[in-house]
Amino acid sequence: MDYDENLSDEEAEFEEHRDDHDDEITRQECTHKLSMPDYIMEPSVFATLQRYFEAGGLPEQVVDMLSNNYMAMAQTANLLAEWLILAGLVYNSRLQLFGLW
Repeated sequence: MDYDENLSDEEAEFEEHRDDHDDEITRQECTHKLSMPDYIMEPSVFATLQRYFEAGGLPEQVVDMLSNNYMAMAQTANLLAEWLILAGLVYNSRLQLFGLW
């Protein structure tokens, strides 16, 4: 006998409503994370995407959130560091420039 068969109509409706509410909370939590700048670069992005889709999230919204919030901060920092190296700035000078020495 299935678990759902043991529930009254009211209990089944309550369980369904609770599941819908839980899915909505999960989508909101995931939406918050997926809307953070450069979240696509985070190691946990795949787990968040899985939770979002399992809770009924829409792929179009994910594409919009991730692409609109991609700022390329890490890539920009790497590019600037590469330019400093190409410009001949020695390592100690770079550390002093950024206040790390």
